[in-house]
Amino acid sequence: MNRNNEDISKKLRDTGLDTGYWIPLITQKIGLQSSQALKYLDYEDYTELEAKIKYAWEKRALLKVFNLPDSSNDLTETQQIHSKSLKARNEHAAEILKELKELNDEGKSQDDESVQQMEKELKKVMQIPNEYHPPPEKKLVDLIDYFQGQIDLIEESFLQKENQSDEDILKLASGGLALEGIYITNNRNDLLQKHEKLICVPHGFKLFGPEQGPFLWQREFTSTDKKNDFQESVGKLGLSLCCCIQGGFLDLGVENQTNCSGYKKASETLNEPIYVSGTKFNCIPLASCYFTKDQIRLSKAAFKCLKEIENKIEDPNTDKETIRNECAHFYKRFGSHVNLGPIHFGGIFWWKVSSKGFKEKLQEAKETISKALDGFVADTYYGCGANLDVTSPNSLVSIYKSNISQKFIKEAFVMKTGGPPIKDSLQQWKAGLVNNSRTWSIIDRGFQLMPIWDIILSNHRGDFKDCLTTAACLADSYKLLTNLPTETFYGECLLYENDKSKNLLQGMKSWKVDTATEHLMALLDHKHTFNQNNSSSWLDLCLSDGDFQDFLIKVVEKYKSSPKNSMIKFLLRELLEPHIYSNENFPQKSFILMWIHDLKANEYEHFSVSAFADKVRKSKDNVLRVLRHHHPNAEETHQARVRATIEINRALCSLLKFKRNIKEFDAALLLHCTANNSGFCLQNYAFQRILGLKDIEHMEEFIKTDYDEYTKLRKLSKQRSQAYVLLNGLASVGSSEQSLLKDKIKRLHFMKKYLDNSLSATINN
Repeated sequence: MNRNNEDISKKLRDTGLDTGYWIPLITQKIGLQSSQALKYLDYEDYTELEAKIKYAWEKRALLKVFNLPDSSNDLTETQQIHSKSLKARNEHAAEILKELKELNDEGKSQDDESVQQMEKELKKVMQIPNEYHPPPEKKLVDLIDYFQGQIDLIEESFLQKENQSDEDILKLASGGLALEGIYITNNRNDLLQKHEKLICVPHGFKLFGPEQGPFLWQREFTSTDKKNDFQESVGKLGLSLCCCIQGGFLDLGVENQTNCSGYKKASETLNEPIYVSGTKFNCIPLASCYFTKDQIRLSKAAFKCLKEIENKIEDPNTDKETIRNECAHFYKRFGSHVNLGPIHFGGIFWWKVSSKGFKEKLQEAKETISKALDGFVADTYYGCGANLDVTSPNSLVSIYKSNISQKFIKEAFVMKTGGPPIKDSLQQWKAGLVNNSRTWSIIDRGFQLMPIWDIILSNHRGDFKDCLTTAACLADSYKLLTNLPTETFYGECLLYENDKSKNLLQGMKSWKVDTATEHLMALLDHKHTFNQNNSSSWLDLCLSDGDFQDFLIKVVEKYKSSPKNSMIKFLLRELLEPHIYSNENFPQKSFILMWIHDLKANEYEHFSVSAFADKVRKSKDNVLRVLRHHHPNAEETHQARVRATIEINRALCSLLKFKRNIKEFDAALLLHCTANNSGFCLQNYAFQRILGLKDIEHMEEFIKTDYDEYTKLRKLSKQRSQAYVLLNGLASVGSSEQSLLKDKIKRLHFMKKYLDNSLSATINN
C-alpha cells in the first residue's frame, strides 16, 4: 500500500469504516488519490458514494471523513467545518490559478490539454457544475483575472466574519420566522400571512449541522402570479411543506416541469400573449434544528390572548359566535400551528429568465427559456451575468450566443434569499453566507406541524383553569372556520366530540346482529365520510366506544362458525384497518383480528410487522419509481421522499403502539433503535429528517434479518432475545471504539430504561 492510501486508510479507520470496502470505491467513484484532497471534497463528491452506504452510522462516518457537517455537530463545530472547507478550497484554487498563469505566460491556449486539465480542476474547486462552460468570448487571461478577483474577495470575507449565538440566529433568521405560527387553511393568503410570534425560544434550544447538503431545483411558470406565488410560498412555508401542499394537502396552483397545466390553458385562446418563466435556485443549508413537543412554550402575547379567550368561554353570557370570532382573531394574529421542523438555515441563490411571445410560438418559447436559463447560469459563474438589461444591444452574454432569438427574452436576473448583498457572484455570495451567520435565512421549515390545542394540552395544562375545554374550543372553531381536519401530519390526535358520531353510537345498543351486513355497511359509509376529511373522530371516538366494540364482538361470535362469513370478514377488515392497530382502548381487538384474518394465536403477534414491512416496501418502490427516470426531477424526488417519510412514520407509530399493547417491549425497543438511526425521535414519535432511499432500504433489510432473528431467539428464551436486542442496539450506533463510545453508553442507558421491569434479571446483572 502506498503512502497516500495509508493516510486515507487511517482516516477511514479512525471513523470505524472498512478500508477494504471503501478505498476502492473512493478511488473509483471520485478519483481520490491522497488524503490531502479530502480537504477539497464537497457534498457532490459525498453523494457519489451515498448509494454504497450499508448502515445508517456509515453516513455520519463518511461525512466526517469528507469534512462535511451533519446533524450530530453543534453550531460551533458546524461553522468551523464550513469555514475550514471554504478556506482550503480557496487556497487550492489560488494554487491552480498560479499554474494557469504560468501556462498562459508560456503561450499555451485554451485548446491545450494541460490548460483544459487545470480549468477542470479549477471548476471543481470553485464548485462550478461540469455542464456550465465559460462563454466563447472569454479568453484565458480574462478568466484568470476574474477568478483571481473572486479568490481575493472570498479571502476578504474571512476578515468580515461574524457569527451569532444559536438563540440569536433563531430570532434573527427571516425575522424570527421559526417562532411564528402558520395558519393552515385552504386560502393561500392565510398560509402566507405574516404572524406574530406564537412560541418563545424553546427550552434547551440548540442548532446543529444541516440534515442535507446543497441542492439545485428548476421550475417553469406560465404567469407572473404563479411565479411570485411560488417564491413567496418558499419564503414563508419552506420547501418541504410546499411539497406536502402540492402533494394533495391543498393546492397553491404551482406548476412543475413535468406537469404544467398552465401551458394548456394558455393555448386555448388564439393569439393571446403568453408568459413563460424559468427559475433555477441553489439551496445552501448550513445549519438545522428540530423542536421536540416538550420544548414548545407559548409566547407571552399568544398566552395572554388565549387566557382572554378562556375567560370568555367561562362567561355564561358569551355566545358561541363571539367565542368563535375570538378564536378566528387569534388564528389571524398568531396562526394555528407551529412548525417543528426539521428547520434549515442558510440561503437560496435564484436565477430567473422570462420570455414574451404568442401562443403559436409556445414550444419555441419553452425551449428558448430552457436554453437561456442554462446560458444565464453559466454566465454568472464566469462573471458576465448579473441583472441584465435584455433590451440593450450591448448585452453580450451567452444566452444570445446560442442561436436563441432575442425577441423572446424579456428579463434575466438573479435574486438572493439570505446572504450578503452581492450582485452577481454565487461563489462570493456563498462565502459571505458561510462566514456571517447574521445573514442566514430560513430556507426550509420542515413538514411536521403542532397545533395550538396540542401545545396547550402538552405543555400548558397547569396554566389554564380547564385546559381541555379551551383546547377543544380552539380545535372545534378551527374546524368550523377552515373545514380542515384538526390533526397534525404526525403525532397523537386530540379527542373531539362529533354530533353525527354520537348519534350513530347511541343507537347501536338496539342493533340486531341478524342484520349485521346492513349495519356494517352503514358504519363503513360513516368511516369513509370521516376519511375524506382526515378526521380523527373515527379512531378516537368510534373505535373507543364500548357499544361499538360490543356490537362487533357479537357479530364475530355469531358468524365465526358460519360457512358464509366471507362478506362479514371483508366488511370488518375495511371497517377496522388500519386504525385498529393504533387504538389502545379496544381490549378484545386481538380476538376480532385473529378471526377476520384466519390467524392462530401464535400467528397474530407477527401480523402488524408484516403490515409495516409492506408499507416500507411500497414506500421504497415509490421512491425508486421516481429515481429510475432517465433525468429524475429533484423536486419530484424530494416529494417522494417526504411522502415516504410520512407513510412510514404513521405505520411505525402504529406498530410501536401495538407491540407495547401486547407487552412486547423488547420488540418495540428493537424497532425503535433501528428507526432512531434514521432520525426517529422518541419525544415526538416522528422522524426528525426526510428519509433517504438508504434509510428505507435499511428498515426493509432489518425486517428481513434482524427482526426474524429476534423472533427465532424469542421462541428459545426471553434472555437470548433480550440480549440480542441490546447487542443489536449497541452495534447499530457504529463501530468506532473511541469516538462513539459515549453514544454507546447513552444508548445502553436508554435501552435499560425503556425495558425497565420487563428486563430479565440475568441480562440486567
